[in-house]
Amino acid sequence: MQILRVLFGFSILLSSSNAEVLKIGGAVQATGVGSYGKAAWDLWAGWVNSNSATTGYTVEVTWVASSSWAEVATNLTDKTICSPNCVDVFICPYGSGGSITAIGGVASDFTGPVMVWGGASDTIFTTTCYGKSFKCYGTFTTASLYMTTGLNAVDGAYTKTLTAALIQNANAFSASVCAGANATILEGGGGITVTSTTKLSEKASVPDADMAKIKAVIAEKPDIAVICGHNGFVEPIIKEFQDSYQPIAVIGTNTITGPAQTKLAEIGGTAECVMMPTQWAKADDADSIVGWTSTAFTAAMPAGQSTYHAASAAAAGIALTHAMNAGTAGTRIAQLTTLLSAVDTKSFYGLIKFNTYGNILKPMYTEQHSSGNNIIVAPAASAVGAITHPLSQCTGWTAAAAPTTAPTSGTAAGGQTGAAADPATTTGEAHDDHDHDDHATTTAAAAGATGEEASAAYGVQGLQFLWACAIGMIWA
Repeated sequence: MQILRVLFGFSILLSSSNAEVLKIGGAVQATGVGSYGKAAWDLWAGWVNSNSATTGYTVEVTWVASSSWAEVATNLTDKTICSPNCVDVFICPYGSGGSITAIGGVASDFTGPVMVWGGASDTIFTTTCYGKSFKCYGTFTTASLYMTTGLNAVDGAYTKTLTAALIQNANAFSASVCAGANATILEGGGGITVTSTTKLSEKASVPDADMAKIKAVIAEKPDIAVICGHNGFVEPIIKEFQDSYQPIAVIGTNTITGPAQTKLAEIGGTAECVMMPTQWAKADDADSIVGWTSTAFTAAMPAGQSTYHAASAAAAGIALTHAMNAGTAGTRIAQLTTLLSAVDTKSFYGLIKFNTYGNILKPMYTEQHSSGNNIIVAPAASAVGAITHPLSQCTGWTAAAAPTTAPTSGTAAGGQTGAAADPATTTGEAHDDHDHDDHATTTAAAAGATGEEASAAYGVQGLQFLWACAIGMIWA
């Protein structure tokens, strides 16, 4: 029988049976991508409860309708307040800022997992959760690795040293992404060199004074433009490049989302051949227990909500499924942190495996806009198409071509394949709300797209953390 409980004056979701009960919960946003994550968590809980005869347990989910993230965390994890209804697993809200705030409210003696399904800040794991009685597990590849697979793919297409210009808006998350890109380049064996780093004054616009700086960057004719920013910022910069100069590649956050494509069309530009990092390759792999493919997950979610945000939440649920399956009934909930740390499974979302800090060991994927679709082009193990380069081959890029450098069919010397590794040091904080929001984009999925690479790029990660720390960021 399903039970409706009320806790702290808020309506709560259900559970039920005489089987072992795994209690999970938190506070997530009621609208936007936070609500997509909630829908995915509920979908996963429904799957477990429908299969309790096989799994041997049910899931009870407690959602608290509040944006006081720290208070919610305290009320759900502090035994003096919530016993006997405390959660075994605390779920953070969407966003690095919300996650950091919520984690700050988790009871000091809580020993269960904290699931960070919507935060990409490196410091969630290296600082906020570090040394606590509980452990955080994140299913977003972190900010410092956003540009890694795209940069390595472009580097691997050329034998000569390429030049790169880094351009970032006034946002801590973007600064972390560009710092990570810089570290990837430094670790890449000399295939790319950074010729300039330009920090502009706004988050979602490019005033005339800043555009003058962009024109100065373009005058240097970099081979690669790396743009770390948000909608309203990235589009006019792309358009300026298109009007003035054709580099080999443009890679940036938020550059080929639905809003970006619309804005570029409005100002006379195009998203054609522009690249963007994304969390989810939408391959049709499946784990061995829940069994969802990307196609099945998309079909099961409410229309329009099967975004990478929701996929990340579902992946967190799948991780819990595999952890519970590996344990012994009666003791596995108490040992869930240890069991989660040992999870190693493929899934529709990619490899689900965590390093010692709780970072997922899947790569960030890179997609490129091509003839109306966004297709995965890196890393090679997940690519459903090849990178189109240089931009002189692309419709809408009509300016003088970039300096000629000889392409090669081999891979680049040096460079890493961009999965999270155990960091050697802490990094600056970052904020990731809507940093590559893809709900309005179209992605071409190819049949037979296979598994994801997840090699641990220890050198890249360490340098990325050091660079992020060096710029002295704080989350906003």
